[in-house]
Amino acid sequence: MNKEIVFPFVGDSVGGSHISAIALIKGIKKKGKKIRIIVHRKGLLCSYLKKKKISYEILFIKNLPGEKFTYLNFIKNSIKSFKIIRSFLKKNKNIRIIHGNDLRVNFAWSLSAFFISKNFVWHQRTLIKNKFSFLALYVFLFSKKIICISQTVKNSLPFYLKDISSVVYNPIERPKKNYSKIKKIIFLSKLTKDKGADYILDLLLKNKFKNKIYIIGSGPFKKLFKRLKNNNIKLINFTYNPLKYFGKNSIILCPSRSEGFGRVVAEGIINYSNVLASDIPSHKEIKSICTNKQNLNLLNFSKTQIIKNKINKLLKSKFKYKEEKKLKYITNQEKHTNSILKIYDQAK
Repeated sequence: MNKEIVFPFVGDSVGGSHISAIALIKGIKKKGKKIRIIVHRKGLLCSYLKKKKISYEILFIKNLPGEKFTYLNFIKNSIKSFKIIRSFLKKNKNIRIIHGNDLRVNFAWSLSAFFISKNFVWHQRTLIKNKFSFLALYVFLFSKKIICISQTVKNSLPFYLKDISSVVYNPIERPKKNYSKIKKIIFLSKLTKDKGADYILDLLLKNKFKNKIYIIGSGPFKKLFKRLKNNNIKLINFTYNPLKYFGKNSIILCPSRSEGFGRVVAEGIINYSNVLASDIPSHKEIKSICTNKQNLNLLNFSKTQIIKNKINKLLKSKFKYKEEKKLKYITNQEKHTNSILKIYDQAK
């Protein structure tokens, strides 16, 4: 009997991790493996899955460990989640691998998987900043394998997690056509301080650009962007197809303070855009991989005048872009799927 692989999700959002996971799910299905997608709450992800015609199941859990964090809440939510997930796993004995892509899901399912003797694969997408943190110890105790989305993430792991961890880069989709024909500026991200939304807000408060500016995303800074009196700025809450904004005439701004990899940076480069990104370790890793390094400019986004000058220079000049073959290769869907399946086999 074909053993099952389960992908659990919270369901309250759709971001880069979800897009990567869904691309992986499609790749695994093509290999003849049986996949089950479990969603804990109806929301944006359910709508996205329906649009993509991907089937899923609801296993409702009101509060997951890691939400509204206090140690007391964590213990209470862990116990409640454990009971629900344990019951599900006992009824579904054919499940072999559980692949977690979200911290809240990872906390809930890794614990249950451990006590029901299922193999939990922990997909680590962010940096672990404290080598002996509660998070690091939790991963160590309850995970069979750790998948890191970059070498930067793996480097952040404590030494006692290195032997069970592997680097597998996110798969990046290629467009069927080059969409963009008009020069424009794009900021595609959660609108939070960690993602550098304050840098973009400051840039637009101090400077006027004649070209169209797309702010794509939602978050605490959304209301501040709405106050900007500039007809060139277009605010978009969510898009099912972000790639349509990329292309040879797009300038992608990626000012994040911390990233495990920098999906939008890689998407922008592969999809023919000029990318201005913060000079953080994960973005430096991407640049080190790139064959044509001129497609990615690493800058200090706190230096508003420098950012403004670079944008204006790009807007005035004819965009020069050379196809990025090496980054395309390491983010290839087939390569990604085969690497993950190999890790599943090692987790037996």
